[in-house]
Amino acid sequence: PTGQELDKPSGTKKKWNPRSAPPRANPETGVLICRFHNYDAKRGCMRYLDVNGYGSKCEYDHEYCHLCIRKGHRAYECNSEDREESLVDLLLQSTSAN
Repeated sequence: PTGQELDKPSGTKKKWNPRSAPPRANPETGVLICRFHNYDAKRGCMRYLDVNGYGSKCEYDHEYCHLCIRKGHRAYECNSEDREESLVDLLLQSTSAN
């Protein structure tokens, strides 16, 4: 997915709310990974510091990809080999939780 859009089988785009992704944690610290930082390409995390250093610090992790649990990129930028499998797993988890 890029941003908040996921491909549906029909080829149309569906808006996806980051809150529908199940919580996942940083494997080193156990701190939950920020889903808004990972999946909202336009706005990102509204709690995280902006480019001028204003705002409040988000209590969630902003270093790890929520999808593959690796450092250095966000879920919407993820090109991991495990990406497709991880995406399917996340979607199945989020639908079974509802």
